[in-house]
Amino acid sequence: MKESPPVKTFDALFAELSERARTRPAGSGTVAALDGGVHGIGKKILEEAGEVWLAAEHE
Repeated sequence: MKESPPVKTFDALFAELSERARTRPAGSGTVAALDGGVHGIGKKILEEAGEVWLAAEHE
């Protein structure tokens, strides 16, 4: 059976996103979403939620 990669905690994810927002690395999707404001952030959240849903359906 294939092993899943380790899951990040919410604290670890928040720290990673905060660091990207602070350092603004070139080519970062996080930075692009932040620059898109509420609309860009909302689109990213919906995209990720859809991926979680599909993964759960096929798990």
